[in-house]
Amino acid sequence: KQWYQRRVAITAGVLQWAPTNHHACSYADAAADLALDQKVMDKNVDPFYSHVDDWSRFRDDIMCMWKGSVDELLAFNTWINNLHPRLKFTMEYSESTIVFLKLRLTKGVLWY
Repeated sequence: KQWYQRRVAITAGVLQWAPTNHHACSYADAAADLALDQKVMDKNVDPFYSHVDDWSRFRDDIMCMWKGSVDELLAFNTWINNLHPRLKFTMEYSESTIVFLKLRLTKGVLWY
């Protein structure tokens, strides 16, 4: 038999609702704020700062309105994936429609 020791663990997902793990979301939000949000919004740290028109995050969902080229957006995604060794981000992008928190947003369409 071999035994393995977990060196780092963060309770999240379904277990966040368990009575003993009620701080998991707060911890995850604080970690994401320190590891990502503060760096993305700091023009002295983020080399892509001028391209980020809007940065909105809810838990682990992020919506970013981008003013640069697609190549610069891909480079930005590589940059944020190197900010923290345990945080990795996937990206979906479109020039016309995006989905954020199950809400479809379409460029140039007004809803009344």
